[in-house]
Amino acid sequence: MAQNILVADLLFPKRNEYVRGSVKKDNVDRMRAAITGRDWPFPPILVRRLDKPEKRKGKEYKLKIVDGVTRTTVALLEKRKEIPAAIQKMSDVESDITQLSTNLTHGLLVDRKHRDAWVRYLVKERKVPVGKLAKELHMTERSVFRMAKGTQTKSTPRKAATKRGSGNGAAAERETEWTAAGFYSQLHAMAKATK
Repeated sequence: MAQNILVADLLFPKRNEYVRGSVKKDNVDRMRAAITGRDWPFPPILVRRLDKPEKRKGKEYKLKIVDGVTRTTVALLEKRKEIPAAIQKMSDVESDITQLSTNLTHGLLVDRKHRDAWVRYLVKERKVPVGKLAKELHMTERSVFRMAKGTQTKSTPRKAATKRGSGNGAAAERETEWTAAGFYSQLHAMAKATK
Protein backbone atom coordinates (compact mmCIF):
# COMPACT_ATOMS: atom_id res chain seq x y z
CA MET A 1 0.00 0.00 0.00
CA ALA A 2 1.39 3.36 -0.99
CA GLN A 3 1.87 6.22 1.44
CA ASN A 4 3.39 9.65 1.13
CA ILE A 5 7.01 9.82 2.26
CA LEU A 6 9.26 12.84 2.66
CA VAL A 7 11.64 13.01 -0.30
CA ALA A 8 14.41 14.20 2.04
CA ASP A 9 14.20 10.89 3.93
CA LEU A 10 14.97 8.77 0.84
CA LEU A 11 18.44 7.47 0.13
CA PHE A 12 19.33 7.36 -3.58
CA PRO A 13 21.35 4.35 -4.72
CA LYS A 14 24.97 5.04 -5.63
CA ARG A 15 25.89 4.93 -9.32
CA ASN A 16 27.15 1.32 -9.05
CA GLU A 17 24.00 0.30 -7.15
CA TYR A 18 21.64 1.60 -9.83
CA VAL A 19 20.65 -0.58 -12.79
CA ARG A 20 20.71 2.37 -15.22
CA GLY A 21 23.97 3.78 -13.90
CA SER A 22 22.63 7.33 -13.90
CA VAL A 23 19.49 9.37 -14.39
CA LYS A 24 19.03 10.54 -17.99
CA LYS A 25 18.28 14.25 -18.37
CA ASP A 26 15.89 13.77 -21.32
CA ASN A 27 13.82 11.29 -19.28
CA VAL A 28 13.60 13.79 -16.42
CA ASP A 29 12.58 16.56 -18.84
CA ARG A 30 9.84 14.35 -20.38
CA MET A 31 8.47 13.46 -16.97
CA ARG A 32 8.51 17.07 -15.79
CA ALA A 33 6.56 18.05 -18.92
CA ALA A 34 3.89 15.47 -18.01
CA ILE A 35 3.10 17.23 -14.72
CA THR A 36 0.12 19.45 -15.43
CA GLY A 37 -1.27 20.25 -12.01
CA ARG A 38 -0.71 19.88 -8.33
CA ASP A 39 -1.44 16.14 -8.35
CA TRP A 40 1.40 13.65 -8.79
CA PRO A 41 0.68 11.85 -12.11
CA PHE A 42 3.14 8.95 -11.67
CA PRO A 43 2.81 5.60 -9.91
CA PRO A 44 4.28 5.21 -6.42
CA ILE A 45 7.99 4.46 -6.16
CA LEU A 46 9.27 1.31 -4.44
CA VAL A 47 11.36 1.80 -1.31
CA ARG A 48 13.05 -0.70 0.97
CA ARG A 49 13.40 -0.37 4.71
CA LEU A 50 17.07 -0.82 5.60
CA ASP A 51 18.05 -3.31 8.33
CA LYS A 52 20.73 -0.91 9.56
CA PRO A 53 20.49 2.83 8.87
CA GLU A 54 23.00 4.01 6.26
CA LYS A 55 24.94 7.23 6.80
CA ARG A 56 25.72 9.50 3.88
CA LYS A 57 26.89 13.12 4.02
CA GLY A 58 26.24 13.31 7.75
CA LYS A 59 22.63 12.13 7.53
CA GLU A 60 21.24 8.77 8.58
CA TYR A 61 18.79 7.10 6.19
CA LYS A 62 16.38 4.28 6.96
CA LEU A 63 14.68 4.10 3.53
CA LYS A 64 16.41 3.44 0.20
CA ILE A 65 14.92 3.74 -3.29
CA VAL A 66 14.61 0.45 -5.18
CA ASP A 67 12.50 1.62 -8.13
CA GLY A 68 11.69 5.23 -8.97
CA VAL A 69 14.99 7.10 -8.98
CA THR A 70 13.92 9.22 -11.97
CA ARG A 71 10.50 9.95 -10.42
CA THR A 72 12.17 10.99 -7.16
CA THR A 73 14.60 13.21 -9.07
CA VAL A 74 11.62 14.87 -10.75
CA ALA A 75 9.96 15.35 -7.34
CA LEU A 76 13.12 17.06 -6.06
CA LEU A 77 13.34 19.34 -9.09
CA GLU A 78 9.65 20.21 -8.75
CA LYS A 79 10.29 21.08 -5.09
CA ARG A 80 7.81 18.51 -3.82
CA LYS A 81 8.22 17.62 -0.19
CA GLU A 82 6.50 14.22 -0.44
CA ILE A 83 6.18 11.42 -2.96
CA PRO A 84 3.90 8.35 -2.91
CA ALA A 85 5.86 5.19 -2.11
CA ALA A 86 5.34 1.54 -1.29
CA ILE A 87 7.67 0.37 1.48
CA GLN A 88 8.90 -3.22 1.55
CA LYS A 89 11.34 -5.16 3.66
CA MET A 90 13.93 -6.90 1.45
CA SER A 91 17.59 -7.89 1.44
CA ASP A 92 20.28 -6.24 -0.67
CA VAL A 93 20.16 -9.08 -3.23
CA GLU A 94 16.35 -9.08 -3.38
CA SER A 95 16.50 -5.32 -3.88
CA ASP A 96 18.97 -5.69 -6.78
CA ILE A 97 16.80 -8.35 -8.46
CA THR A 98 13.62 -6.32 -7.92
CA GLN A 99 15.29 -3.21 -9.33
CA LEU A 100 16.07 -5.04 -12.58
CA SER A 101 12.74 -6.84 -12.89
CA THR A 102 10.69 -3.67 -12.37
CA ASN A 103 12.83 -1.72 -14.85
CA LEU A 104 12.30 -4.45 -17.46
CA THR A 105 8.52 -4.29 -17.24
CA HIS A 106 7.33 -0.70 -16.91
CA GLY A 107 7.99 2.95 -17.49
CA LEU A 108 11.34 3.92 -18.97
CA LEU A 109 12.61 0.46 -19.84
CA VAL A 110 16.24 -0.28 -19.11
CA ASP A 111 18.33 -0.72 -22.27
CA ARG A 112 19.96 -4.03 -23.21
CA LYS A 113 23.49 -2.91 -22.40
CA HIS A 114 22.58 -2.02 -18.81
CA ARG A 115 20.31 -5.07 -18.48
CA ASP A 116 23.09 -7.47 -19.49
CA ALA A 117 25.64 -5.75 -17.25
CA TRP A 118 23.25 -5.94 -14.28
CA VAL A 119 22.52 -9.63 -14.89
CA ARG A 120 26.29 -10.26 -15.07
CA TYR A 121 26.67 -8.39 -11.76
CA LEU A 122 23.89 -10.41 -10.11
CA VAL A 123 25.25 -13.77 -11.28
CA LYS A 124 28.98 -13.16 -10.83
CA GLU A 125 29.18 -10.68 -7.92
CA ARG A 126 25.99 -11.38 -5.99
CA LYS A 127 26.14 -15.14 -6.72
CA VAL A 128 22.46 -15.37 -7.68
CA PRO A 129 21.84 -18.77 -9.34
CA VAL A 130 20.92 -18.48 -13.03
CA GLY A 131 17.77 -20.59 -12.56
CA LYS A 132 16.48 -18.40 -9.71
CA LEU A 133 17.24 -15.20 -11.62
CA ALA A 134 15.55 -16.52 -14.78
CA LYS A 135 12.42 -17.32 -12.76
CA GLU A 136 12.39 -13.87 -11.10
CA LEU A 137 12.85 -12.09 -14.44
CA HIS A 138 10.40 -14.34 -16.33
CA MET A 139 13.09 -15.31 -18.83
CA THR A 140 14.64 -18.56 -19.96
CA GLU A 141 17.71 -19.82 -18.15
CA ARG A 142 19.54 -19.83 -21.49
CA SER A 143 18.87 -16.11 -22.02
CA VAL A 144 20.06 -15.25 -18.50
CA PHE A 145 23.15 -17.42 -19.00
CA ARG A 146 23.95 -15.60 -22.27
CA MET A 147 23.43 -12.21 -20.59
CA ALA A 148 25.80 -13.21 -17.78
CA LYS A 149 28.33 -14.43 -20.33
CA GLY A 150 27.95 -11.25 -22.41
CA THR A 151 26.72 -12.91 -25.60
CA GLN A 152 22.99 -12.15 -25.47
CA THR A 153 23.20 -8.82 -27.29
CA LYS A 154 25.08 -8.57 -30.58
CA SER A 155 27.82 -5.97 -30.58
CA THR A 156 28.21 -6.00 -34.35
CA PRO A 157 25.59 -4.78 -36.80
CA ARG A 158 22.98 -7.31 -37.77
CA LYS A 159 22.73 -8.55 -41.33
CA ALA A 160 20.60 -6.46 -43.64
CA ALA A 161 17.25 -8.05 -44.39
CA THR A 162 17.09 -9.62 -47.82
CA LYS A 163 14.11 -9.00 -50.01
CA ARG A 164 11.96 -12.07 -50.45
CA GLY A 165 12.12 -13.55 -53.88
CA SER A 166 15.32 -11.81 -54.87
CA GLY A 167 16.89 -15.13 -55.83
CA ASN A 168 16.28 -17.30 -58.88
CA GLY A 169 13.58 -19.86 -59.53
CA ALA A 170 9.97 -20.04 -58.39
CA ALA A 171 10.35 -17.34 -55.74
CA ALA A 172 11.46 -14.83 -58.37
CA GLU A 173 8.53 -15.78 -60.61
CA ARG A 174 6.05 -15.21 -57.76
CA GLU A 175 7.47 -11.73 -57.22
CA THR A 176 5.57 -9.96 -59.99
CA GLU A 177 3.62 -6.78 -60.04
CA TRP A 178 0.10 -7.14 -58.68
CA THR A 179 -2.81 -6.66 -61.07
CA ALA A 180 -6.52 -7.24 -60.69
CA ALA A 181 -6.56 -9.61 -63.69
CA GLY A 182 -3.70 -11.63 -62.20
CA PHE A 183 -5.48 -11.81 -58.85
CA TYR A 184 -8.70 -13.11 -60.41
CA SER A 185 -6.88 -15.68 -62.52
CA GLN A 186 -5.09 -16.98 -59.39
CA LEU A 187 -8.39 -17.02 -57.52
CA HIS A 188 -10.00 -18.95 -60.38
CA ALA A 189 -7.13 -21.47 -60.40
CA MET A 190 -7.45 -22.00 -56.64
CA ALA A 191 -11.21 -22.48 -56.90
CA LYS A 192 -10.69 -25.17 -59.60
CA ALA A 193 -8.10 -26.93 -57.48
CA THR A 194 -10.47 -27.29 -54.51
CA LYS A 195 -13.22 -29.02 -56.55
